[in-house]
Amino acid sequence: FLIWLYVSWVVVLVGATLTALLPGWRNIGGEADRVPGRKLTEALDVLRVLARAQAEGRVMPSMRIAREVGMLPYRVESILERAAELDWVAKAEKDAWLLARDAKSIKVDDVYRAFVYDAASVGVSDADMPLSLDQFPGEKKA
Repeated sequence: FLIWLYVSWVVVLVGATLTALLPGWRNIGGEADRVPGRKLTEALDVLRVLARAQAEGRVMPSMRIAREVGMLPYRVESILERAAELDWVAKAEKDAWLLARDAKSIKVDDVYRAFVYDAASVGVSDADMPLSLDQFPGEKKA
């Protein structure tokens, strides 16, 4: 009896695991072939979907956003969370999201700096950006 109980629980748990993996199954190939700059285009795609929804006066569930842009749900969630930190998007009820600002006020440059290269987080100030390599002070070695 205990063996059958064990086997049935294994079957239930394997089935639950497979069911949890199914939403992202068709996008798994794209994860392996990520090219440089893909993070920027993904963020722009997610924000563009939210901008269209804003123009239509509706909110978008994160799973629907993931389906529309062809991304895994966890990647959409990380983009939405980062955009929420910047007050670009806001979370509505039941895992739905909406653009919190006018789409015209969010520039591609801002998206690039937020999702691809945040100079402040690596210790490079905006004043250092136009410097040549000879002028750039770099890290101070002790």
